[in-house]
Amino acid sequence: MAAPSEKTLQSLSGKWTLNKASSDDFIQILALQGVNILIRKAASAASVHQSITQPDPQHIEAVQSVTAGKIPGTTEKYILDWEWRSNNDPLFGEVQGRSRWLGGEQAKRLEIGDGEWIEGDSEGKIMHAQGKAANGKWEADHLWGFEIVDGERKHTRRARVKNDQGKELKVKMVYDFEG
Repeated sequence: MAAPSEKTLQSLSGKWTLNKASSDDFIQILALQGVNILIRKAASAASVHQSITQPDPQHIEAVQSVTAGKIPGTTEKYILDWEWRSNNDPLFGEVQGRSRWLGGEQAKRLEIGDGEWIEGDSEGKIMHAQGKAANGKWEADHLWGFEIVDGERKHTRRARVKNDQGKELKVKMVYDFEG
């Protein structure tokens, strides 16, 4: 389902589902991050859901659940102040992350994926999240915004992941609004 116009990066609260048909294959990203092949296979068959709460524009919490197998859910907390924080993720282990608002031109310079953002927040900013495995095995950059996909306004995330051997992959993930 298309994202309603009142949903912006400053008001993301709600339930979202990864639209696999409109998204790039994220399974290769999981492989690059060292995720076990059995979990990757289960993830490829699963539906991915996120319940997002956003009490204010500077704080986003995304609780992710997967419908197949025993893939652990994750909770990601974003504080948009560009300070590093640590988290023990059930899928990736010890990770560090930070996030901030970026202007559209700054976001383009990061070269994370193709396409045109139609909007970010009310000031035209895009959310930028950066994460890395504490063991140094991979690092990732994500950009969040909205764009037109298959004729509908969708929440999208573009990601670039690099591993410690220099391999890099980019994907776009498209989310349907569920309510």
